[in-house]
Amino acid sequence: MEAIHVNHDPKGWGPSSLKFPQIEGVEPTDDLTSLYSYIDFGQKASKREEEPDDFFLVDNKLQSGSKLMSKYGQFFSKVGAAPKSRAAVPTRVTTVARPVTKRIYRDQTVSIRSNWSMIAELSKPNNDKLSFEPGAAEEISQYGSILTYKRSQDTSVSALSPKILNTKVAESRAFISSTASADSHFEALKDRASLFITDTVLVAIMTMNRSVYPWDIQITKSNGKIVFDKSEDSSLEQLTLNENNPEHMPDEDEPETSINNPKRLAEEAQRVNRAFFISSVAEPSIEFGTSFNEENLPIAIKYRKWQLSEGFGVLVRTEIDSVIEENDNKVLIKLFAVNEYDAKITGGYKEKLETKKGQIFANEIKNNSCKMSKWALKAYLAGVEFVKIGYVSRANPNVNDRHLLLHVQKIRTKDLMQDLNLSYANGWGVFRAVVEIIKNQPDGRYVMVKDPLKPVVKIYTANEDHVEDFETR
Repeated sequence: MEAIHVNHDPKGWGPSSLKFPQIEGVEPTDDLTSLYSYIDFGQKASKREEEPDDFFLVDNKLQSGSKLMSKYGQFFSKVGAAPKSRAAVPTRVTTVARPVTKRIYRDQTVSIRSNWSMIAELSKPNNDKLSFEPGAAEEISQYGSILTYKRSQDTSVSALSPKILNTKVAESRAFISSTASADSHFEALKDRASLFITDTVLVAIMTMNRSVYPWDIQITKSNGKIVFDKSEDSSLEQLTLNENNPEHMPDEDEPETSINNPKRLAEEAQRVNRAFFISSVAEPSIEFGTSFNEENLPIAIKYRKWQLSEGFGVLVRTEIDSVIEENDNKVLIKLFAVNEYDAKITGGYKEKLETKKGQIFANEIKNNSCKMSKWALKAYLAGVEFVKIGYVSRANPNVNDRHLLLHVQKIRTKDLMQDLNLSYANGWGVFRAVVEIIKNQPDGRYVMVKDPLKPVVKIYTANEDHVEDFETR
């Protein structure tokens, strides 16, 4: 049997016909995969004996053609592969300190029990393809009363003439927070629909593609009725800051005592929103049916129904914050507030709100897409035509209980959804997909869990557990 002939070139690399040059400092027998080195082709290789002690971020952006030719032109000219357009200038590749990859550790908001079984997984690529038009809502009932919005606030407040917000008053004021299974009106209306849910839970499902932080939703199916609940002290109530901008997300390594810890920032945002609401409304009030509880909460509740299919109605509890007089008409509105804790992230409300309001608004949409999408959907589900957005900043960057209202923006709900690139039909499509999964399951208890690190939501059976016994974090 004739031996195979190998064309070997002892002065270079590879077959002699290609004439790859020998690189000084690197032998042909070296294992290049184990070398942590840089090579300037045609010059000298420098080896580093030590290995990196951690992961590194690598810049994988493509370089322009001219830069590539400048960098590798000398090597290509030696092997006869480079164009002869111009001579390359030899440059040495220098080592630079690369930042260590930041690890993110987040816990799920509910402990996954060993006896739970996953029945479905919803991912963003699949969710993006979903769409459903539920048609017009049917007004079922309404309760409570709302105060009138202070129109003077829009013109009297500015970055040069800010308004002090009393966030301590907001802490002592009662706000509705009951979940669907604890709502007595849902119980009274149980024959009017097949599924019962609050707007807070519904919009969390509709915007799951934009959510980054973890959350959970508890589902009960019994005798043909389905109830979606949030857990006690649910993260769905939190108002996150800069959730959708990885470069500016609050540092999760901040100590729990720090005012810039993510949890503390969420609590601050909640106080700011409530303070903005309280400072924006006044008498007279408008009644929406009878008072729905002893606390006489300063909002109105509307129960609205949509049809997902023939004979399957979804009853949603929505909220209205205030009313404003326009051209002798009473226009319903929702009130929300964005707040900055670091002017370097927002661009500085005080400096730019007078001249660059559009830039500040666009920046908030970029940083808080999920939160603002929930706001827009809540307004749309309630049949509210306009949204008022307050821009709030800390009076002192190092103090989280003193705030200034610098500007109030009025925007049509539909326009806000368009600015957010938010599809109402896609939101209903995602929700309908979840409902179909539960409809095909037997009576029991189920849990939706947003993965803390991935854009994935999983649904588990939890039939052997009681919802109130779920261990939440």
